[in-house]
Amino acid sequence: MNKSNMENIIKGIRQYYPVSDSSLEVLFSYMKKMELPKKHLLIHGGVLDRHVYFIEKGFCRSYCLRDGEEITIWFSREGDITFAMKDLYHNQPGYEYVELLEDCELYAIRIEDLNQIYETNIEIANWGRVIHQECL
Repeated sequence: MNKSNMENIIKGIRQYYPVSDSSLEVLFSYMKKMELPKKHLLIHGGVLDRHVYFIEKGFCRSYCLRDGEEITIWFSREGDITFAMKDLYHNQPGYEYVELLEDCELYAIRIEDLNQIYETNIEIANWGRVIHQECL
């Protein structure tokens, strides 16, 4: 994967933890690039989605439904990650929906692959710990 096309993701990762180029290469080797249009529903509430999405370009809105009304709970921008919490932490369908507010360039990684990297790469594991402490 070409790191020069992932500058926002690299900056976003390194703002939380000083991850080396070699550790980023390991992480990026598991990612799949996605280019999706504005208004695409990336994550559907009630449906298991076993991915974490890194945003290189674009802007996303996370929301949940209450009595049929959309309640915005989070925004994610270039350099951020987005995911459904219950999917990530409990392997259960989440309640969040994630809608793309702009055309987006994303990089997806399977949660199982990310967890495997956490077990073998201390830099990525420390980044994951720090980012989740900051976000929660």
